Amino acid sequence: MKEQLEQMMIDYLLLLRYKADLSQNDVANRSNGVGGARLLDQRAVSRIEKSPLKTTTEGIAAYMIAVGQTPADFYSKLKEISDQLGVTTMALSLQNTSKQYIAEQINGALSRVRDAISILESSNESYLKELNLDVKLNGAVENLKGLNRKPVIGMFGHYDVGKTTILNTLLNSDILPECYQPATSVVNLILHEDDKPKTLKECNVAVFKKGFLPHMVHDPELVKDFLIEKGDFSLLRKLGVHDYDEGTNEDAYIAMVFTTAEILKHVWLLDTPGHLNDDETGDTEKALAGVELIDGLVFVSRFSGFFDSKDFAFFSQIVRQRPPVNSDRPLEHVTIISSHCHSAITLDQINQAKNSAFKRLKKPLNELIFENWLEDGHIQALPKPMDLVDRTFPFWRENDDYRTDMVSEVIKVANHLTDNHSFIVDNAIDRLNKQLIKVLTEASGELSVKKQDVDSRVKALDAQEAKFRLESTVIIGRFEELIASCSLRKCEDSEKVVNYYNASMNAEGLASLIRSHFEDKKDASSNIGALVGQKLSSKVEQTLKTSGANFNNELDLLLERWQKAAPNMVNVGKRDAESVEGIGGINVSTFDAKAAFIGGLTGLGSLGAMSLYVSTTIASNLGAYILVAQVGGWLTSLGITGSVTTATSFVSAIGGPVVVGAAIAGALGYAIYRLVGRDWQTSLGKKVRDQLNKNDVESKLKSPITKYWDNTGEAVRCGINGLIKDTDIYIDKLRKEANTEYDIESLERCMSVIDRIKSAIKHNHIKLQ
Repeated sequence: MKEQLEQMMIDYLLLLRYKADLSQNDVANRSNGVGGARLLDQRAVSRIEKSPLKTTTEGIAAYMIAVGQTPADFYSKLKEISDQLGVTTMALSLQNTSKQYIAEQINGALSRVRDAISILESSNESYLKELNLDVKLNGAVENLKGLNRKPVIGMFGHYDVGKTTILNTLLNSDILPECYQPATSVVNLILHEDDKPKTLKECNVAVFKKGFLPHMVHDPELVKDFLIEKGDFSLLRKLGVHDYDEGTNEDAYIAMVFTTAEILKHVWLLDTPGHLNDDETGDTEKALAGVELIDGLVFVSRFSGFFDSKDFAFFSQIVRQRPPVNSDRPLEHVTIISSHCHSAITLDQINQAKNSAFKRLKKPLNELIFENWLEDGHIQALPKPMDLVDRTFPFWRENDDYRTDMVSEVIKVANHLTDNHSFIVDNAIDRLNKQLIKVLTEASGELSVKKQDVDSRVKALDAQEAKFRLESTVIIGRFEELIASCSLRKCEDSEKVVNYYNASMNAEGLASLIRSHFEDKKDASSNIGALVGQKLSSKVEQTLKTSGANFNNELDLLLERWQKAAPNMVNVGKRDAESVEGIGGINVSTFDAKAAFIGGLTGLGSLGAMSLYVSTTIASNLGAYILVAQVGGWLTSLGITGSVTTATSFVSAIGGPVVVGAAIAGALGYAIYRLVGRDWQTSLGKKVRDQLNKNDVESKLKSPITKYWDNTGEAVRCGINGLIKDTDIYIDKLRKEANTEYDIESLERCMSVIDRIKSAIKHNHIKLQ
């Protein structure tokens, strides 16, 4: 079996090289690090192709990048072939291989940065200290450490479907409270004891108020601000369980739970509230907001009534926010559990229920989830009903086979997410190294300018500042126009959504919707509420995404214009310019307009369109911003710097989930209408429209749109204030430096030290193509 696996991996590598039209020498020549040194020679390439399973992770990474692939592709193929061959022990082996690769890459990058810090600390030159390079290098160390995290798999479903029982099974313990009434009223994030930070020593459970995110746990001040209580596992029952007789602590929002379960060495688990029928408990918001914390998910539905309208609505709301991490494997991060499959239920009955449910839901799932993914480029083709059937597994704790299969499946999902994480780590390290080289190049250029005489530097700065003040006045005016446009965009988006609602959800449109989705009265009556709610919720989300993207493009152009106008007293020579080739359009200047703007957003909770701006425009070049202390800490608090998937869901863009779908579905109810006559679809359509009118659905649709654009305007205003403030501070710094006489020989020594630091950063670093 192992020999067959090795041969298939050999064939895979050879096929990649042939498709790339490369010889072994070509592969060797393309395996260059940032410093230009080849990582492989022709003999090394030959050895890799003869024994890929015995090759080091560094060797595999260099080979895969040279043929235009990623290291994650190799491990994904290894897992795929292992599964085909039935190599049951390969899952854990693969997990360990991916984790080893991630650890090696992070440790290698840490070693290079720490070498650079040592070189810096060995110098006593005062001019170097003024550059604050130590702060940026130490910031790089902290962010590299943050990359070494585990995937988070969330458990979702309505109450009493057995979510907590399944989690306790995965943990091989009973630490989480189980009962036949709603048992979970907070979000529980379950971590391994080894992952416990110093801020939470000697406790098993720590409960926090709303607003706390797991990434804040290493900040003692934030822990102090948000912590409600810490203690042993009894806290979960005290603060985390619904108690309708005694009441609960309404502030309790998320609990971090630490235990020694074996599975937690590979993945963190998230338990969410499931009592979604009572608006007063706030569990709907907590459960949907939990999507922000996860990379993969397990959705639980009882066998009795498997994937009914309530499950369909909740599933759509969650999964739509978590697109796949691999477009070729669109549902690999999703597991569906059919719970309560006791001994009286046969496998044939279970399979029939799965097939029937996903065949029935094919069209609405495509409309509400998969077509959105396709449009956004997350998948290449729409999943088929059988794909969902294949991702569904029965569960009954007393059934050994069901229990073993469920645990095995969750581990496979963890492996899949870890594979993807290795690719993210590669990219993050590459961006970080490029940014460090840029920072050092800027520092060297800044020192070079200081060799000029004072009069020359003052005159140059005077001319640049005068030009900037004129240009900045114009740009600020454009910023004001952009902020003012939020009101118009709010009205336009509201109009689009309301027009869609009135055109598609009038009695005639609803009757047409019913005819196209349902074949019988009972099915239509039970599920129309969920379908209508999710279609309207999806329309709100897509409308805001589209208009938000247009807004952010305009904002980005203004920030780039500000960057070009700002004074720039950096002299970058030809040698230094070559050093930062490939940074990707980053202006070589000691001032960064985008970082200053993002810095102005710190402390805000709901950002509107700015949340998407941060997670796309900024996070796509994260290395350029995590070295700025103020911005880096805030990005970390948002979870952007530590994500395994790098996906930021739309939930954060409006400061919470769009619950209009759940609200509308609840208003319509799930009871079977009394339908008579041959044209029952028209009769049902009229009844549904009557219910929508009675519940003032138009205002429910406008509410998240209003909140989104109001938050956007406020966030941009704060960002501009931060931009103006930081620009003035920067110009004052340039003014002070321009009026200072510098020791030329000392400047030369400082530049020599920087060259040595740059060499340390470049040393043996794999550059992604």
